[in-house]
This record gives sequence, C-alpha cells and structure tokens, in this order.
Amino acid sequence: MENAAWLEERRKGIGGSDVAAIMCLNPWKTPFRVYQEKRREVEDWKGNEATDWGKRMEPAIRQWYSDQTGRPVRLPDKIIFSTDHPFMLGDLDGFTDDKRIVEIKTARSGRGWGEPGTNQVPDYYLLQVQHYMINTGYPITDIPVSIAGGSPELYVVEADP
Repeated sequence: MENAAWLEERRKGIGGSDVAAIMCLNPWKTPFRVYQEKRREVEDWKGNEATDWGKRMEPAIRQWYSDQTGRPVRLPDKIIFSTDHPFMLGDLDGFTDDKRIVEIKTARSGRGWGEPGTNQVPDYYLLQVQHYMINTGYPITDIPVSIAGGSPELYVVEADP
C-alpha cells in the first residue's frame, strides 16, 4: 500500500501502535499526539534513523524467523479491521498458516526484554500484540527481535482475553 493511502487507512481507527500511547505507556508518543494525528492536526511523522533501520532489517529477521521455526510468514496485503470492534485496526508484519502473528522488532537496548523464549517484552509491544490478537482471533504472537544489532531472539506472547 502506498504511504499516503496507508496513512489514510490508519486514521480510520486505533492501531496496535496507538494503544500504548493512548494508555500513556509509549515513551515516544502521547495520547494527545494520537488524537492530533487522527484528526490531521499535525504533520504525519516521517520516521527516523531507528525506524528506517528497522524497516531495512525486517526482511532479514522475517527470514531468520522462518528458518528457525519452519513456518513460512505470509505478508498481509492490507490493514486489517476487527469485525467485532470496527474501530480496532492492525498493520501486521506477518502471520503464519497455523494462526500466529509475527511482529518483527529491532531494539537499541535490551531494556524491558526478558529471557528469549519468554513473554517478557516491553509493555508498549505487549499492548500492541494483544491488540492484534483481538483483531485477528489468533492465539499467539511471535516476536523476533534484534537487540543492539545482535542476532535475533524469539519471544512468544499468548493472547490474554
């Protein structure tokens, strides 16, 4: 989806990355900023070096995940909207045939991350993936993450209704 069309779709509801900001748990964005973005009161955020690097690394981390788990990762062709809660939307990094969401991350530090294989991830990512699991009905999100440029590690978060 083209960037302008993607941004317009995101304005139609609350996305996974909006949830932590709305709950004052996002260190980079406030609830008021989310409100302003949805109403087009501020210029769209263009990203930064960290988000650019994350986008560049995403295909490599996706392939690593697939190699490690044996699960091919499907790429969604659009933003998804919840049928039960139409204001909830999700822009997934990927999903698997056995109903797992794959949410790829890069992090500059290990702050907030527990031991690999656990569900101990920063709260703002935990809220994001719980939001996505509500949208999709999928029971598990796998979060492959490269921390400080290191080899990826895998975290697994189960849905918590």
